[in-house]
Amino acid sequence: RIDRPKSHCTAFGFTPDSKRLAYLTAIDEGRDHILRLADATDGHAIGKELREPNGNTFSNSHALAFSPDGKRLAVGTAYNADTPNGWKTQILRWEVARDGTEFRKINPLPRTNGMAKDMRFAPDGDQLLAVTGTSAVVGWSWATGQEDLRTDYPELITDLVAVGKSHAAAGAWVPASLQATVADWRLDPKASGPAESNPPMFPVALASVAFSPDDSLLAAGTKGLANIPWEQLAAVHIWERQTGGERAVLLGHADWVLDVAFTPDGKKLVSASKDGTVRTWRLP
Repeated sequence: RIDRPKSHCTAFGFTPDSKRLAYLTAIDEGRDHILRLADATDGHAIGKELREPNGNTFSNSHALAFSPDGKRLAVGTAYNADTPNGWKTQILRWEVARDGTEFRKINPLPRTNGMAKDMRFAPDGDQLLAVTGTSAVVGWSWATGQEDLRTDYPELITDLVAVGKSHAAAGAWVPASLQATVADWRLDPKASGPAESNPPMFPVALASVAFSPDDSLLAAGTKGLANIPWEQLAAVHIWERQTGGERAVLLGHADWVLDVAFTPDGKKLVSASKDGTVRTWRLP
């Protein structure tokens, strides 16, 4: 349990060594946020609050990510703008000292349309991917500070992302059919278009997506609508990435499946649910 935040938390992330937890917390139930760091073992706050260089709070911050080596931290902020969905995203960046408690702010990444909903680093620690509640998954190079990947599916609205060895997957909502799917892209900036996969459509929204360690499987946890059978609101779906064939449907949770993750050896999957339970599944 962490020290009581000032208000609700909108995003959190562990450092790769699992010793520290960074979390974004709102100020007075509003759209302004600050970033705090806590000791993951006892929950006590570490160091000072992170804010803008001028001391202002972050605006509409709902996503953060550490690089695989823990030396880089990105935070997504959003501002009102004359765009189709009324928002522009700005990704703020810090270099993290070896002890994990000192942060040096560097130039932010170029703005893009939408509001950052989820962010992940690629395994190389340089490419940062974000979904912004629009039809795009956007990637930037940390080293150059420039956009190096953009994938658009006009009919999809993406709001969560998973990163594998060579592919990224975004949980997506298809407004025209009131269904959800997972869009799958290559991480290579030189590769254009979606990867060759054909994941199924779901009559529910997706709350989480994850790759197996070898990129061969995709898993998705569902959250749903009131007019469908309850068991479909609380399922974990696993399918083969290349063929789109469904490998398994895991039932047992009593509420939305908010997060899924494969174990490093790829033999099990862990799921966390709104029902307050965490389950471990041995894969078929």
